[in-house]
Amino acid sequence: MFPMKCHIKPVLLCSLGLIGLVVFPRVSLVNLVASQTREHVPTTQYDSPIIGASIGGVVPAYDSSQLPIIQGWGGVTLDEVTNGQLQPTLQRLNQSGYNGVRIGFSGSVTQCSSGELGSWNPDWFNQTLQAVRQYNMWVVLDYHSYLDLVNSACQTEWLSFWGGVLSAKWGYDRIVWEPINEPAGSVVVLSSAYQAWITLARGLGDKHWIAVENTISNDGCNFDPLSLVNCYPVVTDPLNETFLSIHPYFFYDLWSGTSNTYGNCGPSSTNTWSNSTAECVANIYNQGMLQASSKYHMPILDTEGGAVYYSCNNVCANPPDAVGTDDASYSYTTFHFIQYLTNLMQSEKMGWLWWEAGEGSCCGALDTWGNLLRFQPVNPPPSQDTPPTLQIPYGESVSVGSTLLFKVNAFDPDIPLQNLTLSCSNCPVGAGFPKAVGLGYVTGNFNWTPKSSDVGQHNITFSVSDGNKSSMTAILITVYPANEPPHNIPPVLVIPGNETVTVASKVTFAVDATDNSAPPQTLVLTCFDCASLDATFSAVTGTSPVIGTFDWGPSSQRVPGMYHVHFGVTDGINATVAVVPITIVKAYIGLTASVYPRNTTLGLTPASVSDNAILAGGFNPTGAITFLVFFSNASCTGIPLFSSTVLVSGEGNYASKPFTPQAPGTYQWETSYTGDLNNFPAETQCGHASEIATVKSATPTPQPPPSNQSNPSPEFSFLAAPIFWLAIGGVAGIVVIAGTIVLRNRTKVKLSMLA
Repeated sequence: MFPMKCHIKPVLLCSLGLIGLVVFPRVSLVNLVASQTREHVPTTQYDSPIIGASIGGVVPAYDSSQLPIIQGWGGVTLDEVTNGQLQPTLQRLNQSGYNGVRIGFSGSVTQCSSGELGSWNPDWFNQTLQAVRQYNMWVVLDYHSYLDLVNSACQTEWLSFWGGVLSAKWGYDRIVWEPINEPAGSVVVLSSAYQAWITLARGLGDKHWIAVENTISNDGCNFDPLSLVNCYPVVTDPLNETFLSIHPYFFYDLWSGTSNTYGNCGPSSTNTWSNSTAECVANIYNQGMLQASSKYHMPILDTEGGAVYYSCNNVCANPPDAVGTDDASYSYTTFHFIQYLTNLMQSEKMGWLWWEAGEGSCCGALDTWGNLLRFQPVNPPPSQDTPPTLQIPYGESVSVGSTLLFKVNAFDPDIPLQNLTLSCSNCPVGAGFPKAVGLGYVTGNFNWTPKSSDVGQHNITFSVSDGNKSSMTAILITVYPANEPPHNIPPVLVIPGNETVTVASKVTFAVDATDNSAPPQTLVLTCFDCASLDATFSAVTGTSPVIGTFDWGPSSQRVPGMYHVHFGVTDGINATVAVVPITIVKAYIGLTASVYPRNTTLGLTPASVSDNAILAGGFNPTGAITFLVFFSNASCTGIPLFSSTVLVSGEGNYASKPFTPQAPGTYQWETSYTGDLNNFPAETQCGHASEIATVKSATPTPQPPPSNQSNPSPEFSFLAAPIFWLAIGGVAGIVVIAGTIVLRNRTKVKLSMLA
């Protein structure tokens, strides 16, 4: 069965008795929205122009290059770590390039808890952190509730609960606390509650990021950029580690209703249920986020949003382009909305976690519209098979008649995990090393009791294969006579057999040194090549065992090629030296592109079309991007109708020159990046929906475009505008505006495992 979860959000449009009413042209009446506390908070609706990808002049007050950009999915429950569902979800997210997951709970925290998404359990959260750690993912802990902040007793319980969570030492840096999902209440109420939460967290020494939610997510705001800006809670964080969140949706039932939920993007002769209206809604969300980020000096992380087309319990309104009827459903228009918004947000380096990955069964919307969503990962997964790595001891020795035991480890960084086969190709006669097979990580056990005929040095080779690529490493084992053991046994080094990374990635590994001499000797561990490579090595001196850490980050001097890094350990008498081959390969840079506008009409404004490309995930890219236009040519072959080339200097946005179509039809764009010394070439797929522009013929008697209500003509004069006065005088009446109560049911379907 598929149990449902829903919450009801009342919106009260209050009745007003007006003694006098002043009406100005193009100014809508103020909507009065009642919060759950019955505190009536007016929010004014403003007309606003629709802007494209960004707002000129809006500059964040922080360095966006130093901020975490989180891309992922929510709708994952805390208890999934116990039923086996969390691991496949994390693996799938990681394979797709996502770096974040939103884990929800809410049961029994306060008497106002929604009870959605299960209960809190600290052991489950600890296990969740262990699971995400292997993928180096961000985890957003979502208290998925609504009414806790508008009840003083519940707010006290809410703070008390979080005090216990924040007091624990979780040992993982990549946590974002989401104190409450979509809180009811006014901006004043939410600002006070969130500030109390932040003060509590920082007072307890917590240094993790925090996400605060816009009031529109619980029906407390009008839909225009300025209102969205003013509907974020106002808080101060001494660590400046707070995200602003809003939950963007484009619901058909609300859009087609009478409440004018989507403001200027509501139904009209020019706003139909179409991609252009979806872009209108996305642009307003984007403008509000950009302006709020600039005003409050905080980055954006939208902890929820998606392509589901209804807000109520079950399907209350079906758009003509609907696909499916559950919470993993979407329509072509709502998918265009979330894809367009995703493009805008990634171009502005905003983060997002869309709804829902699973919520009880893998993988929900990831199997529907999530499988269609295109984005540029912050950390792209490896797009080519890399060779597996061996971890093996160097400098082992043994006396005749004694048994030498050690382990050989092998692992593969590729996603999905590869089947590894670990073996010894020339082990000595009498030595044991059973072939080991495993998925992603495997360990083999070497054992050997040499005979007198084995005295001397032996080169032994171990190899590991993932079925496509392989690695091998040779080590030297010294066998001493039984009656002439060495006075001092040489120390042993345990290091990786090889490493392969891109120019954009950091190389990090541990080097272990041990000594079996009695009494224990002081060991000195050294990297011989680190200074010349501009790498760091935390050299360690002490009694056995000692561990050093090698770090080598990207730089302009670390060009693709093979490097050999030598490590040594000495006990003052004997020394062991070993080498780690490190292969640096080019980065697999990401390239996405989108044309604007997608639809245009000959003879009308805008007359030209441009393509915008985004380069991300590479390393200091140079070279050039070329834009090609083909007319009604789905394969993008032959001579292009138009071409435009721009030089590349770093990651970011690059726009083509404007192209002016001369005939109606379909224009396919194709974008390619040349690559350079550090980055592989990249290109977009011909015929991708984001790079198709449709041009229509002008009608025989074209109508003038509707005037932009937010941009009056230069001749507009305030004094010349008609002003109407209704006043009480003599027998004048009283104007009464009656309101209605609109109940919105916002549903998120919980997909459970079928019994």
